[in-house]
Amino acid sequence: MKPKITIKPDLKQLSYYNQKYDQALKILSLNNIDLRNFLADKISKNVFLSYQVDQQTYEYLANTQQYKPSLYQNFISQLPYIDIKLDYNLFNFLFSNLDSNGYFKNTFDELCKLSKQSSAKLKKIISVLQEMDPIGCFSFSLSDCLKAQCKASPMACSETAEILCDHLNMVAEGNIKAIAELSGLSFDEIIEGIKFIKTLNPKPAINFAEDANIILPEVKITRSDDKLDISLINDDLNIQFNDMDASQLNNALKAQRYEALAIMNSIKKRNLTIMQITNALCTIQQAFFLYDEPLSYCTLQDVSNITGLHPSTISRAIQNKAFEYKNKYYLYKMLFNAKGNKKISGNTILHAINTIIENEDKAHPLSDEKIKNILEKQNIYISRRTINKYRDENNIPHASARKRLKNR
Repeated sequence: MKPKITIKPDLKQLSYYNQKYDQALKILSLNNIDLRNFLADKISKNVFLSYQVDQQTYEYLANTQQYKPSLYQNFISQLPYIDIKLDYNLFNFLFSNLDSNGYFKNTFDELCKLSKQSSAKLKKIISVLQEMDPIGCFSFSLSDCLKAQCKASPMACSETAEILCDHLNMVAEGNIKAIAELSGLSFDEIIEGIKFIKTLNPKPAINFAEDANIILPEVKITRSDDKLDISLINDDLNIQFNDMDASQLNNALKAQRYEALAIMNSIKKRNLTIMQITNALCTIQQAFFLYDEPLSYCTLQDVSNITGLHPSTISRAIQNKAFEYKNKYYLYKMLFNAKGNKKISGNTILHAINTIIENEDKAHPLSDEKIKNILEKQNIYISRRTINKYRDENNIPHASARKRLKNR
């Protein structure tokens, strides 16, 4: 009798956590102030690191917590980059009429009367202010606030969510049948739109501090003739690595030494990444810095094409960071402008959109988000809302309407 051989494989799923990589990403995302806080904490625990800060920074670290800008400072820093010229006195008046959630305390008619502005002009100004970060402030109601966030979102389901903002009471009651009858949306579209609405912020101003703390810029940009000079501010951060003979260390000290080396390398990579991004932005926005012209069109992908860095890395690297220019501090995100001057003409964009729609599957029309993704493969980078604008101006129905027209 032949013996039976039974194989019992012992399968295990192993997951490894790369602490060094996670720490490098954290250091990259920290702004100058947060990085100093982070290093101060590490130095107090790691014998291989020493850190001597200047008196001003020491006083700041001793008396303040993590940097958190005020809502007013946040908006003021964005005003030079909006589409319209806005008198600061008028902005201050409008801002003073906001409550702690970012909503107007007065009605639109009251604001027109108090500001002595025409209805058309004030409506245009408020619509632009609603697009500033945090999106949805300067609204008169919850519906207005959520609509502004829907319009700014690149996601396809935001189109449906924007329609649902006119039926928030029914959405709260879960009356999907009544919504479908009034809006003409399908059951699945309504469910998708409701899920998206739940991700929006009904109180966009609530996460900002009442008073602003100081912010330290990462780099200083100076202009001389037709040339821009970029220099890191406190690039070494006065941090030192105090090495010891590794053969004489126990396991605990070896772990600290490894961590200290990783921190030093991460700081160098962080500074190099910031310089790469700054150089790319200065190249793209050269006309803005040198000749005081409006900002050019610029996205994360544009910077990625120049630096070779992934867009997510760029997004992480500019988070809450600032640069110094003409003795003023500006947030990096101000240089990213999806409404700037595009090198691609409007006729080219319209032709590309028409071609995509003409060749789409008529039974499954493409949403604006999917059209946006196809255009990106053709090196045309525009927002989903811009596609919506081109469609409306040329009487091209949205995806759901094109499908209904086909079924008729």
